Amino acid sequence: MLANATRYLLVIGLFVGGLLGPGRAMAVMVNELAPDFTLPSTTGQDITLSQFRGAKMVLIEFYGLDFGATCTGNLTTRRVDFDAFKDLDVQILGISVDDTFSQLTFADSLGLPFPLLSDTDAKITHLYAAELLLKAGGTPAMVPGKGFTLEKDRIIATQAFFLIDKQGILRGRWLPGIEHMSSENILKMVQRLRDKP
Repeated sequence: MLANATRYLLVIGLFVGGLLGPGRAMAVMVNELAPDFTLPSTTGQDITLSQFRGAKMVLIEFYGLDFGATCTGNLTTRRVDFDAFKDLDVQILGISVDDTFSQLTFADSLGLPFPLLSDTDAKITHLYAAELLLKAGGTPAMVPGKGFTLEKDRIIATQAFFLIDKQGILRGRWLPGIEHMSSENILKMVQRLRDKP
């Protein structure tokens, strides 16, 4: 009986591990405290998630690559809707594995009114289970006007969105992958959180 139970748990563990992939973190769950972090940003200063606690909600937008088509579209959507987020006391933070120099050029090209944070070692991207492995060879991503081939595997962020309330609790998580993400559902959730007594 015990042997069967042990075998069953082992199979379940292997199944879950296979779904997540080797070294893949379990995603932070809704209604849990969001993992804190400090990262360099396009403001020229480090930004810590917990610095907004008690003052603002935070929308973390993980994105894959500076100048990538989907990333550009999603960040531009947040720029267009920036005043709606600002009016609801939401701080937007974009995070990718690109360095701050590249991010600054990218942010300037889009006229972003919110900071981009650099997670070059992908630790925070992994912590939030928002990583995507690009395999060496082929053309795994497109930059405007050209593709590129990787000489070695590289981890980047996938499109992933996390809404954190003023107490630092994760309240919403969207993982649209490479799809465009409108602000509508995020703003509706923000409004519901604000309307709660």
